[in-house]
Amino acid sequence: MALTKCLFNGNELPLQFEIQPIYGVRLAIDDTITSSVVQCLSYYKGDEKFDFTCNACSTIIKNLFVTAFKNSDLVWFQDYDSNLMKIILIELNIREVAGLWNISGKMKRMPEYES
Repeated sequence: MALTKCLFNGNELPLQFEIQPIYGVRLAIDDTITSSVVQCLSYYKGDEKFDFTCNACSTIIKNLFVTAFKNSDLVWFQDYDSNLMKIILIELNIREVAGLWNISGKMKRMPEYES
């Protein structure tokens, strides 16, 4: 089986790009004097967030992420399993090491609306 590459807005990411899903639930807790009311909605894929890292990447890759983050762009992302999703970057950390860039951050999957 051939290894696929991740794509960020149609641009191939290097194989050292790592992604890790963060699963959560929608939870609301209302505390009153006499009781607590807990509301929990079932899992919804639009609530998915992902941690990502890419060490020793090029300036071109770094600039793709910086531009998307600064412009708050919704971009297409394809993971290693070829799942295609629209995401927005919600956190971006950049560090230069020996002329290469280490980037990391968080991205959020955007809900898919049917037209």
